[in-house]
Amino acid sequence: MSESTLLGARLGSMADHPQAERAATEVLDECWDGRLPIDPVRIAGTFGLKAFSADLDENVSGMLVKQKGSDPEILLNKEDSRNRKRFTAAHELGHFIRRSERPEEYEYVDYRDQRSSSGTVEEERFANSFAANLLMPREAVASLHEEGMPDFLLAKQFGVSREAMQHRLDNLGLPSEDLDPHDHAGIHGIDLRQDVQLKRRYAKWLLILVAALLVVADVVFVVYAWAGEGWQLSAGVIEVWLAATLVELIAVVLVITRYLFPSRDQVSTAF
Repeated sequence: MSESTLLGARLGSMADHPQAERAATEVLDECWDGRLPIDPVRIAGTFGLKAFSADLDENVSGMLVKQKGSDPEILLNKEDSRNRKRFTAAHELGHFIRRSERPEEYEYVDYRDQRSSSGTVEEERFANSFAANLLMPREAVASLHEEGMPDFLLAKQFGVSREAMQHRLDNLGLPSEDLDPHDHAGIHGIDLRQDVQLKRRYAKWLLILVAALLVVADVVFVVYAWAGEGWQLSAGVIEVWLAATLVELIAVVLVITRYLFPSRDQVSTAF
């Protein structure tokens, strides 16, 4: 089987498997600290599995070994790339999760080879889908994709190959931008879109904060005037209150207009 054919078969077998997605989600809920990329070896460790790099046949990416009376181990082909080792570790963890439903199995060896990559066996389809859902959680991928992050940056963020991320996006029904990592103009456009989205978020919360501050200031002023002074306020107190409110509004407007929405000249000199 050629390398390109093998890659296509492996990615094709990553199609969502409902039970595998549910199992991966439960594992993430229990073990994931929210940081990216997700570390499958650390997560495996929480289940008592240790992972090691080993001399394996070139057609074997990894294996899950369980001997009676000892803890299971994940062996990873030391010649494989970092991303492939990560996927293999997640794949073998999927086998362990699936086999944990059958506690009567005391000894077994599961290989991740060309057969598992093609996903022709139900258990291999489960393991491949589990790995994809573990390393590229649906909500996390969708959230960053919505912010405009292209597939090659998503792949870097999640620690997978670009082909794996493109296939994941396809499974999730999300468009994948056919963008060359060396296309600086295209990347700059994406950066600008992300920048605008971030600025909108900041502007929204700043306006909410200003409104809250004004409400609090007005309430304090009214309570002071009503309970403390019986509405007999001096002109100086009113002037101070009005001046403080005006300064606050001007300061917030300046921050929003100068830093969140810079002029064209400021944008041109920044790039």
